[in-house]
Amino acid sequence: MKEKSYNKEKYSFDDFVEIVERLTGENGCPWDKEQTHKSIRINMIEEAYEAVDAIDRGDKNAIIEELGDVLLQPVLHADIAKRRGDFSVNDVISAICKKLYQRHTHIFGKDTAKNAADALNFWQAAKEKENKQKEKSSPPQTFSSAIKAQKLFKRQAKEKAINKEETKKRLLECLENTKNNVGEFLFLAVGLSALEGFDAEVELNEYCKRVESRE
Repeated sequence: MKEKSYNKEKYSFDDFVEIVERLTGENGCPWDKEQTHKSIRINMIEEAYEAVDAIDRGDKNAIIEELGDVLLQPVLHADIAKRRGDFSVNDVISAICKKLYQRHTHIFGKDTAKNAADALNFWQAAKEKENKQKEKSSPPQTFSSAIKAQKLFKRQAKEKAINKEETKKRLLECLENTKNNVGEFLFLAVGLSALEGFDAEVELNEYCKRVESRE
């Protein structure tokens, strides 16, 4: 029987999954067949950063390419899991579709969102309702320190009703004694930026770019 041709101008998602399965199948690529969740875990992080860099540069062709590399990661992980009898790519798709449905109560439910802020509040409310049935989880250890600090601070600020003035006051106290409080100082600086409506990871990255451009 003649082998199926995978040379096309346009491909579907099913073609994508089929090609990955061909690469990891019996007569597939020796390297692809040997990979595990752990062996390719770093690729998920690297490809995400490269996609973000392409977005920041506004390079359409690079965005297409890098998003493809990002999309490859979950498909590879799902293929690894399927070969082990754990789960399939359809389980992954079902999980995210269920999450989108359950958390968009203003689209699929009775809530009404007048703006983006309302929509985000309904998403958070639905998420919190789900999390009440789970143990409180910490941000992944693979997050950058700024992202992790921001998420932890936002959670603490909500639970303890921490405001800007309290944060600024403690930030200044830490500034007077950075020797023993540098970690807390940085944590509070990230937290204050969150209270002001800024993303510390993005802002720090942009400032670093400006510093580099002046060198």
